[in-house]
Amino acid sequence: MMEDMPKTVLTIIVCMLLLAVGIFVILTFVSNVGMESSITQTVSVSDPSVDKTVTLEAKPASTPTVTQFNGMIWQTVSSTYVNWDGQTTLTVAAAGMQG
Repeated sequence: MMEDMPKTVLTIIVCMLLLAVGIFVILTFVSNVGMESSITQTVSVSDPSVDKTVTLEAKPASTPTVTQFNGMIWQTVSSTYVNWDGQTTLTVAAAGMQG
């Protein structure tokens, strides 16, 4: 019985190491999946007098923020001019764009 003790201890240690590695891999995978906090998508507007409809790369978790560059700084477009279908289609009304 005593001669089997090193094998038993080694087996337990190897099993615990494999379990720890498995738990680490699972937790790393689960914590990184779908956790993107911010995605920026840049779209150019050729005619600001026409509504601009954009298909987003991914469905946002909440209402997207639309900003526009006025030549000097980025300004947020009022939510009154932004229409989001709750999925991936976003429309900015011409009245909200600087022309």
